[in-house]
Amino acid sequence: MNKNQLELDIRRFIERGCGSVDEETFKELAMTLFRFQYGNNDFYRRFVDTCATDMMKMKSWTDIPCLPVSAFKHARIACFPPDDTKRVFRT
Repeated sequence: MNKNQLELDIRRFIERGCGSVDEETFKELAMTLFRFQYGNNDFYRRFVDTCATDMMKMKSWTDIPCLPVSAFKHARIACFPPDDTKRVFRT
């Protein structure tokens, strides 16, 4: 799936509201987003690979490795070029 289609699917999901979406639809979107992030974010891919997670065995969004919050303080974690950044949030 390309980036534009993924963005459109996520917007539609948000607009419908999570209460109106079944578990299977959420699972498919979450897994698609995970595969996109894994393929387009070197930092996240390295993290997932160090978790010894077998990508082929991942069947549910609950299998997706969560990046620790502290990682955001140490690296730029994004799936797009730095020049495309619109806002940066700092704490």
